[in-house]
Amino acid sequence: MEMRSELERRPAGATGRRLGGLAVATLVAALSGARAAPAPDLKGATLCLSPLLSVSVTVESGASLKLSGLDTQVYAEARRLLRAGGVPYQEAQVCRRSSAGLSLSVRVRPIQGSAALETQVSASVEDGRAPGGSSWLGGPLRWSAVEYGQVGPTAAEVTAELWRDTRASLGRLVDDWQAANR
Repeated sequence: MEMRSELERRPAGATGRRLGGLAVATLVAALSGARAAPAPDLKGATLCLSPLLSVSVTVESGASLKLSGLDTQVYAEARRLLRAGGVPYQEAQVCRRSSAGLSLSVRVRPIQGSAALETQVSASVEDGRAPGGSSWLGGPLRWSAVEYGQVGPTAAEVTAELWRDTRASLGRLVDDWQAANR
């Protein structure tokens, strides 16, 4: 499952065309605001974490660094932050039948034409009980967050950026869970 911002999907230099006196960009912005995502649906959620599937760490080709072992560290950090925030969770090999399966994706990719790297951390909670869906959990999205950052090419800087963004996403999840379950 890939989540991209509107700016990332739009080609560089793209501008809105005039449509009956209204700029298409303005019209799209107005429609986007009207269809804003609903509040997180975390009411009563007990998160499901899978030691095999909840965390995915990907380093795309062209990025010359190794992040082996980061997936187990991120998984342990997720458990620690959820526990510290009072968010109930259970662990299972596969979270298909869970109403709130947690998935974290950590990606590093080279920025074309540069020595810099882009980091992306996305987190989502999905309801795996419903039929269909487009992710490995196979259910509708209940909550999501994505963090982007650009850092220098050293492994230490990349790792620091990934940890910062992972903690920010998980912190937002804990805050949203607490707000939904007051």
